[in-house]
Amino acid sequence: MKSKIFNKFKLFKHVQSLIFIRKEIKKINEETIINDNQDIVLSINNLTKFFINSQGEYKKVLDKINFKLKKGQFHGFIGDNGAGKTTTFRSILGFYNSYGGKITINGIDSKNKESKKFIGYIPEVAIFPKNINSWDFLTSMGQISNKKLPKKDMKARITNICNKLEFDLKELDKSPYYMSSGQKKKIMLIQALIHDPELLILDEPAANLDPSARNEFFSILEQLNKEGKTILISSHIISELQLHIDSYTFIKGGKIVETTSIEEKINNLSYDRKINTNNNSLIVDFLTLNNVTFRLKDNFVFYKLNEYQEAVFNDFLLENKIHIYELQKININLNEIIFNQK
Repeated sequence: MKSKIFNKFKLFKHVQSLIFIRKEIKKINEETIINDNQDIVLSINNLTKFFINSQGEYKKVLDKINFKLKKGQFHGFIGDNGAGKTTTFRSILGFYNSYGGKITINGIDSKNKESKKFIGYIPEVAIFPKNINSWDFLTSMGQISNKKLPKKDMKARITNICNKLEFDLKELDKSPYYMSSGQKKKIMLIQALIHDPELLILDEPAANLDPSARNEFFSILEQLNKEGKTILISSHIISELQLHIDSYTFIKGGKIVETTSIEEKINNLSYDRKINTNNNSLIVDFLTLNNVTFRLKDNFVFYKLNEYQEAVFNDFLLENKIHIYELQKININLNEIIFNQK
């Protein structure tokens, strides 16, 4: 008896949650306006996603997130486990029918099947059947993404991609199920490229790869980016990701904390140089006299000068015969940035 009452209560809560979510989604959709130019490949506007648990209680896992990708960007999507990265990717890919906000790919609503022709996707974990070789797997996947392409032409396209990625064609006679993690990841990359998408979405693509395979995989991605592919990639190894991306979005607890380019982030740094000399006190006097913000740490003076100030500063160093022990340009450290924002 108690069990029946409890189940009815859960059902009641579930219905209440559904009603609330539908109202919220309707409200968000009504207030979402898209105004993108032709340079935007991916546009995410007020994306909001709810889930309902087994007790009938709702939880907002994405809260009006907004970011855009321009054509040709190599964009990192950064956040802790559970921050909302995979849910965002699945929303873009059409895994969910119900969410608030709008997602467009090349101006086409992501809920429209036509938008999918622009996307190639590589999940973190790929599951392959045992009793099918890589040729058949790739051909089948290719026909799903491009039904109009004849099987003969499909094999020719797969061959061209393999040659480009320096993947031994003999390996395609094997089942991907028995391949190494690095080979499996290449198979997934090949299938993602068969229909020549403009946008590649990769969810933790370097997971379970050894250092050599990771380097090789990122080198391939860099080459694809140089050839015009727009790349959206998530990774928990931020120091590695920073070596390749030109922009990033940081998500925390289902909310966007920051979305920016690396260049813009560097330009906004309080300090972009650090110097250690035989007379740091004289350096400090110069910076103070010229109203330049500086910081002292570990025998270094941190500062940032404009082009004119830099020229005057160089003359000052020469005139005062200041010997430079070390002079470094400061680059951003995404690990530190994210740590400071938590």
